[in-house]
Amino acid sequence: MVDTQNRSRALNTAHSFIVQAPAGSGKTTLLTQRFLALLKTVNKPEEILAVTFTKKAAAEMYERVAHALDMSLVEEPSCDHEKSTYLLAKEAVQHLNKLGLDLNQIKNNLNIKTIDSLAYSIAYLLPLTSNNGCCLSVTDQHFSLYEEAVEELFNEYFTGKESYSYMSPIFETFNNDTTAIKNMFVSLLAKREQWLEGVFRANQYDIENEIGDASKLQRAIEKNIRKSLGSEVNFKEIVEYALYTLGYDESDVSAQNETFWSATCAIFLTEDNKVRKTLTKKQGFPAQSDFSSKADKQRAKEIKEKGISFLSQLSERVELTEELIAIKYLSKSKDGDKALQAVILKTLPTLVAILHNLFNAKNACDFTHVSLSALYGLGSEDDISDILLQKDMSITHLLVDEFQDTSYLQFNLLTKLTSGWEPDSNTVFIVGDPMQSIYQFRGSEVGLFLHVIENGFSELSLEYIQLQSNFRSSKALVDDFNQIFKAVFPSESSIVRSAITYAPSSPSKTDSIAKPITLIKSQSIEEEISSVVDYVKKIRTQYSSDTIGILIPTRTYANKLTKVLRDNGVSFISSQLTSISEEQAVLDLLSLWFSLTNTTDNLSWFSLLYSPLIGLNSQEIYDIKQSLDDGMNVGEYIIANLNELPDYNINFRNKSRLLKRLINNRYRVSDRRWLEYSWSLLKGDMYYSTKQKSIECIYKLLECRETKSLFSDREKLLEHIDSIYQQADNHKQTQVEILTIHKSKGLEFDHVIIPFSDKNPKRHFNDMYINKQLVYDGSVYDLFAFKEAASDLTPVYKFLKRHFSTLEANEKVRLFYVAMTRARRSLMLSGSSDESSKIANTYFDWTKDFIEPIISNPSHQDHEVSSKRKVIIEPFSDLESEYIHLSEADTIDAENKEWQALYLTGSETLLNRNEEAILGTVIHKLLENYGNIYHESIFSESSILQELKTHPSISSSMLPRLLNIVKEHLLKISNCPIGKWILTQYPVSKCEWRLPKANSQFYEECVIDRYFEDSEKRWIVDYKTAYVETEMEKHVQQLQTYLKVLHRFNLNNVSALIYFTDPTAPISAFKVDEKAGRLSPLISVT
Repeated sequence: MVDTQNRSRALNTAHSFIVQAPAGSGKTTLLTQRFLALLKTVNKPEEILAVTFTKKAAAEMYERVAHALDMSLVEEPSCDHEKSTYLLAKEAVQHLNKLGLDLNQIKNNLNIKTIDSLAYSIAYLLPLTSNNGCCLSVTDQHFSLYEEAVEELFNEYFTGKESYSYMSPIFETFNNDTTAIKNMFVSLLAKREQWLEGVFRANQYDIENEIGDASKLQRAIEKNIRKSLGSEVNFKEIVEYALYTLGYDESDVSAQNETFWSATCAIFLTEDNKVRKTLTKKQGFPAQSDFSSKADKQRAKEIKEKGISFLSQLSERVELTEELIAIKYLSKSKDGDKALQAVILKTLPTLVAILHNLFNAKNACDFTHVSLSALYGLGSEDDISDILLQKDMSITHLLVDEFQDTSYLQFNLLTKLTSGWEPDSNTVFIVGDPMQSIYQFRGSEVGLFLHVIENGFSELSLEYIQLQSNFRSSKALVDDFNQIFKAVFPSESSIVRSAITYAPSSPSKTDSIAKPITLIKSQSIEEEISSVVDYVKKIRTQYSSDTIGILIPTRTYANKLTKVLRDNGVSFISSQLTSISEEQAVLDLLSLWFSLTNTTDNLSWFSLLYSPLIGLNSQEIYDIKQSLDDGMNVGEYIIANLNELPDYNINFRNKSRLLKRLINNRYRVSDRRWLEYSWSLLKGDMYYSTKQKSIECIYKLLECRETKSLFSDREKLLEHIDSIYQQADNHKQTQVEILTIHKSKGLEFDHVIIPFSDKNPKRHFNDMYINKQLVYDGSVYDLFAFKEAASDLTPVYKFLKRHFSTLEANEKVRLFYVAMTRARRSLMLSGSSDESSKIANTYFDWTKDFIEPIISNPSHQDHEVSSKRKVIIEPFSDLESEYIHLSEADTIDAENKEWQALYLTGSETLLNRNEEAILGTVIHKLLENYGNIYHESIFSESSILQELKTHPSISSSMLPRLLNIVKEHLLKISNCPIGKWILTQYPVSKCEWRLPKANSQFYEECVIDRYFEDSEKRWIVDYKTAYVETEMEKHVQQLQTYLKVLHRFNLNNVSALIYFTDPTAPISAFKVDEKAGRLSPLISVT
């Protein structure tokens, strides 16, 4: 076997190791064997501490070790692999028996913990030095405590206390938007372990000098560039020549100061941070013809050649390019940015102190508090080993599983715990796979794995071992994985960028399916789901006993997939895919609670009336709304007018009387009993008989002391239950499991299916504050950055935003690796992208670029369960264009393209989110005004300006730009044939028509932008100011909803259009096929 020697070496208990164990390499077995090997060297089992990161992993490790100890009492196995574990366990038991411990005592004292459990133990043992205030009761309601802490901070400021007056710049900068500021601080408290230490250090600096380590990092990068380039090219000579040519002062050039480095970045990098292809006079490299003397011509030629040679090197060295980009941003940091940072950083310790006091007052805290308490406790002791010995917590050996998922806080905790360890008597054994590091959102730092390989752990040097064998996947799969991931993973590792190179595996299995990877390309989500279900059914037919794992990158389409699977009779287990907050039964139960506890809650009352508990339809609800007097709420109206209520149905009045009795009798029993009784009387348990598990979850929340307070705030309650997932459909004979890729880690299946692989999870990087601890060249740098407005990004913020984007891109590769390597026998990926609109860097891009050439290789034979591949088509290529026939007087020559020239030369400047929202609101309002009075003055510059000025967030500097953009949009619709036809004055028309939405879980209104009736049919138009290909499906669903609402009001023969005012839209209008849910382009009108 390939890894025999390495595995044997890893069991040497006299040495410390860090082991890189890729997917399927038998990592848990090696950990178990190492633990057993250490047991025969210690006096007590608890001297060995094994740490992992989840309860499930800790339980599995304990089960493995305990089972091996039990098996040591039976006959020796014949299998070589099992024999090794057996002998280690037998020796361990014999050794500990001699010390007076029997088997049960050994198993009861195995010291296997999660990292959170370890932190709790330390904080509990060291209550004074850990500064935990005796508060270690962890609650899952920590966000409400964060909010309470921020509100207390605001209260201190707004009551005018002098000691809090320094906070004024925060509110001034963010235009007194207390909600946004509150959200920022709550978010900061939730991840305070990432910034707390750095903030305390930052507050030691003078505001006028430096906040954080941005300038220090910049200087370190500059030094490293000089060092790395010194022996390769005459970097200084090239840059100095260019700067002298460009007219820079000699002092800037010789000193290599900020001006020097800023200019250097401009010479070699384009505005969008790409390495230049060549060098011109603009960068300081004039042509030879610009010089008169032969010597100057020759000098210009030589320097330019050296410069172009350097560009060639730069384009091949990603790390060096990234360092120059970092200098470009870090060198632009301004004093104003630092002043605002200083105020916020001064506020944060105060906020943390308030939170700490709340924890003590409420005897509740979060896991971060426990971990920080443990870290402070260990950090305050001179000799940690002696203290732990006194507390009967002596540890001589440490094992860490899944080390690639370690955060800085956890790493610091473990290194503090092992502080002062000697290589002669202590060992550390670390196992993990950096290629499977996928928890960046939880603070994990894969760069720590690389850091320990290079620098060791605490005071110990660790020997690096890399396993290669893959015991899980077939030979054909492993061979394909090696080809695919060698191309997809970064070409070089980097601690700074969390980049990991691919380590190839060696297959241990010889059995193999000839063609183990299948791609299915579909034209729509519905077709893709149908293909996936067909594929599942084929596998179940051919391999009835095999397991199937359906791993989804995003939950967006999970409900659709599970529905089609159920409709096709495919039983499955689903894990944490759908929150109970999405179940109608739960929403109706909550509507009942909030209605009966608050007669002024109109939203809940309308939802209750529409639910099957009461059973009114949309028209009846609309009639009730029209009956309300000014200021009256629907609940108050119903309770006060029981005898005068419209007799909509035979039960409405009786149910209304029942609601009144329930309200009057609320406090006679417990809240749970009262709600349960109310639900039963209204026959909720009959209507939702299959949802009793989810209903019971709500009852338990109402009973629990910690969560009962949530039932006074709908928004907080919904946010809480959003994290409670529907219980799995457990079937003993089910071999199909659906779960997210993150949840699949550590599992394996005979066949793996990755649907929706062309869909990227939506992640919007829009935090007002970001921070990062960067490890660069062996040192740690704390960086802080704040957004001062919606579009005002500081240089450090831009740098960190780019950095986080790089980290996310690298982690996405690793997530792909985790998903694919769960497969034992076969793998299928599906997507429904088209070539013209695919999102870059999705899994499907990689399948197209790297997997398709592999599975198309003639050496691969057809896989027996592979489906017929569907080919991507151009959008709308199979649809006929829709033509609208108008009267002869209204006929427009659709072939006349002169109107296009009026707007196609518009502004190309990108809008930020705030400007996009304002643009949409203003254009919709102007089109509404025009549709009501049909006068051209509505589109005048003065009218547009007047409308823009109604938005307080628009500054005077923004007005000219937004004015031009609005004019471009209006110019398009008023000059293009379809736009003119839509804006024609018809006998029957409406703008911004509000109607009660049908089939809604809450009472809602839909707003139709434009409705009109011509000589042939009725039309509705939805205006869109931005053409986004990926939003088309959402637009179709929106218009389908509008059409259903109109049908309920007996308005039939209605056609729906989407019209894009966006001048750059490739197609201006689309007609919706209501039944098929598809779009066809509206090319022209005749």
